Amino acid sequence: MYVLALPYPDNTDLPDILQEDDGKVMYFKDKHEAKIFIQELYDERGIMLRPFVNDLVEIMRVQWMK
Repeated sequence: MYVLALPYPDNTDLPDILQEDDGKVMYFKDKHEAKIFIQELYDERGIMLRPFVNDLVEIMRVQWMK
């Protein structure tokens, strides 16, 4: 499983993780799904950044626990 994260500049705290409106973390089954999600979000909102190049967003692998 993967999440989209935005690290803090000094890298001392845990990164901000993308959440849904209800506060639940958004998980993606693979990197490709995460990349498509962020690109479509940027396109929909008219954000003129290239995902993972100049936006500081990172894809982080996490362990899924039930």
